[in-house]
Amino acid sequence: MALLLSLFLLARLLAVRFLACTLALVGAALALAFTLDVVLLQLLSRRLLLEDVFRYGGDVVANLSVAWPLLLEPAGWALLLAGLLLVLGATLAIAMAPQRPRRHAMAPWLLVLAAALGLAWAQGTTWYLNRHGFQNVLALNSRDGRTRPYSEATLLRLKATPAPSLACEAGRSQPASVIVLVVESLSLHHSALFSGLDDNLTPNIDALARAGSWYPDFYANGFSTEGGLVALLTGDAPLSGIRYGTVMLFTRVHGDFHRWAAGLGRVTRFFTTGTLKFGRRDRWLQAIGVSQAEGDEHPAYAGLPRGAFNAASDQALFDRFLHWYDHEKGAEPFTATLLTVGMHPPFVALDGGARGEAAAVRRMDQAVGEFAGHLRERGFFNDNLLVVVGDHRVMSPLRRDELARFGPRALVRVPALVVGASGLPPGPVAGDFQQVDLVPSLQYLLGTESCRTALQGRMFGPDPQPARAQLFADPMRYDQVLARVAGRDYVLRLDGEDTHWRGDTPDPGFDLALEVARLRLGRERGPPEP
Repeated sequence: MALLLSLFLLARLLAVRFLACTLALVGAALALAFTLDVVLLQLLSRRLLLEDVFRYGGDVVANLSVAWPLLLEPAGWALLLAGLLLVLGATLAIAMAPQRPRRHAMAPWLLVLAAALGLAWAQGTTWYLNRHGFQNVLALNSRDGRTRPYSEATLLRLKATPAPSLACEAGRSQPASVIVLVVESLSLHHSALFSGLDDNLTPNIDALARAGSWYPDFYANGFSTEGGLVALLTGDAPLSGIRYGTVMLFTRVHGDFHRWAAGLGRVTRFFTTGTLKFGRRDRWLQAIGVSQAEGDEHPAYAGLPRGAFNAASDQALFDRFLHWYDHEKGAEPFTATLLTVGMHPPFVALDGGARGEAAAVRRMDQAVGEFAGHLRERGFFNDNLLVVVGDHRVMSPLRRDELARFGPRALVRVPALVVGASGLPPGPVAGDFQQVDLVPSLQYLLGTESCRTALQGRMFGPDPQPARAQLFADPMRYDQVLARVAGRDYVLRLDGEDTHWRGDTPDPGFDLALEVARLRLGRERGPPEP
């Protein structure tokens, strides 16, 4: 706002209409960015970042499917109208600034500008969220050490320093079929079992966890569906490359899992009700070896109500999978990933019921409970495996009770459970586990041998083993990596050659910052040409 006032005063002082119109264009862009930033914060509790604009902005249809429910509400219209008035008012005020005023006429405007600058300087932080989430949109996009390249010295260190050795062990060679159910926005505070908080929105999921094994300390390595799928299906932490930030960076898969599974005679499938075009997910799934993927265009969803990303309900997803299971799958074992969409903000009620986060969680929980019941009726859990995991924490501000119980780690914690032939004892599984542990854990369960990196753990078997270190993309700052080593939390600030730990330096037995550089540089090639 202070910058808009400055543009207005400068236009008055210059007293040249052409220059005033040029400044008005700058003011319009600033006001538009501010408006979109506020709308995005209201819609998804995320900020307007240029990287996200370049990554997702081109998919107009998918973006409108997410924003439209908000715009249909009075509050949404009011928010949009206020933003458009700000854009229009700032543009006209600057463009139509009068000719050079007398000096004393500028004094009131200068006082207003000083007051705006004073308010900006004195504004406090919001304690329950990372303070950088509340910087103004220009400051938020102005500093990003993640884009700074590493020096030649770092490259030489990487060449001279071998990566930590792999941990290899004999597998269990189970012929089990596996369903990985990735639940959109399933978060710790939704569950009384996983969080210990007062909310009890997921009684069916909690009952399913008690019937199997569950992970009280489980982490999402990314902060979006894209990041969650990368971690779960490739075994790599979704730390963005230096120059790009697309899912197509992550096409080299730990152990080439899906093709490895196909080599064992297994069918690999991906099911969702949402569009596969968004973020080039269809191309990525094909690139990592998934034999077949189906989304919103499948005939099973024809004529059904649609929400965000043109997705039908979660119940429709489960109905479609059970039909495939009963009539199409064949006799060979399979590995199937199911991705729900129903809990994506703004929490559309496709059945005409109650709206909002809590209602969306209850609908999802009911659908998951019924789905598990159908699998149980078919005897699925006798020899097979169902993994249920959240893709990322819901896009809403961190709650006070979450922060009090879990600290800032609540931003990257999600529920995870497994039912069936996992080799685990029933009940809670002690230790810090994460999404990237799934691929080597499945290879251990299904194959004759499994090898995992120092940054991957093993979730299954009688003696599950956490990774030596866990890495998570910071949900609030793209230029930070969160790390957890031996039960302690650390923050790595990405800044090229000046990358450094904020506070203490972790010691997992190797240079963790150097391994972060190795992971990031390994993705620097950029996405392949279309």
